[in-house]
Amino acid sequence: MSDAAAVAQAVACWLQGEVLTGDRLAETVFAGTVPLTSWRALACTARGTALLWTSRYEEAEALLGEATRDAHAAGHGLTLVRALGLRALCALLAGRHGPARMLSDEALDAAGAAGLQRHFVAAPAYIGSAGLLLDEGRADEAERTLADAEAALADGSGTGSEPQMHAWYHVTLARLATAQHNTAAAGEAREAAERAAARCESPGVLTDLLGGVGEDTVVPLVVSGPQELSLGERRVLRALCGPLTLREIAAEFYVSHNTVKTQVGAVFRKLGAHDRSAAVARARECGML
Repeated sequence: MSDAAAVAQAVACWLQGEVLTGDRLAETVFAGTVPLTSWRALACTARGTALLWTSRYEEAEALLGEATRDAHAAGHGLTLVRALGLRALCALLAGRHGPARMLSDEALDAAGAAGLQRHFVAAPAYIGSAGLLLDEGRADEAERTLADAEAALADGSGTGSEPQMHAWYHVTLARLATAQHNTAAAGEAREAAERAAARCESPGVLTDLLGGVGEDTVVPLVVSGPQELSLGERRVLRALCGPLTLREIAAEFYVSHNTVKTQVGAVFRKLGAHDRSAAVARARECGML
């Protein structure tokens, strides 16, 4: 079987919930000799998905990082958005909330730039972002983000449904319902997650995720503070903590200098700050960093 055919079959497997079989097929590509960047990006994504599914987060992150690099080089937007979103889930499950937030923001920015906001490849980024929002006690925002995840998953209805992502979505929906003290909705979402998981080759990480549903019974109160920042503004805010100039930040994020200047102006206005150091201090004071 050719490398390209093996990768295509691996992708078909993961869309049908056969993540581990897809991993075995993708593994054969790494023994091949044809350096097809876009195909290798897909192979890394397939293997990274399997490692994530089996709770091997560091290994998954390494392969998905390679997928991100190769997808960038090949200009393969679909794979780029998917790999970034899966990396966000890896970081979230490993308890690394800062990187998880940055990666989910980057994935959603890439999806927006490529017109993929409602494509099924964006679902992991939405689910990861919603998980972060729930961890921060921001249930209303998590609910809106999960609506976006649902729309993205609906786009994949003709691809094999990707039951593992549907299960993950319903687990996160159950967490949201629990946080909102809606026991009936939480039960329904959990049952939907279990049905989707039953269609997967292996329950994998879903076993732990389902076991955690019901633990989020207390939602931290969100203290009134500055206006909500957009995804791009939050990303720029984090960059302001470092030594990069605005031009260097623009180059890092593949956007124009004017775009960064506009976002920085919005950050200053929303935080009530007049300079970079004051904005960072205010954001830390409000728990935004």
